[in-house]
Amino acid sequence: MSKRPGPKLTIKATCFDCEHERSESYAVQGDSGCNVFCAHPDMVAESKLRSNRRIGDSTWDTPKWCPMLAGAIADLTRKVS
Repeated sequence: MSKRPGPKLTIKATCFDCEHERSESYAVQGDSGCNVFCAHPDMVAESKLRSNRRIGDSTWDTPKWCPMLAGAIADLTRKVS
């Protein structure tokens, strides 16, 4: 395997502070954290089991299915170029 000729760039998206993020704290025997959900209208309409689509357990990393992710990436690339 050869090395790349320059730096590797990584883009990390987070749902923390997103207006559509919802979290519910939990505490059970020796474990605590937050269930994190997306309340974006597109995700709520898609979810059949609950009113919000689950992102994860104590993680705010933006999932690939986020309806706003492509727009955020496009905005960033416009600003950089």
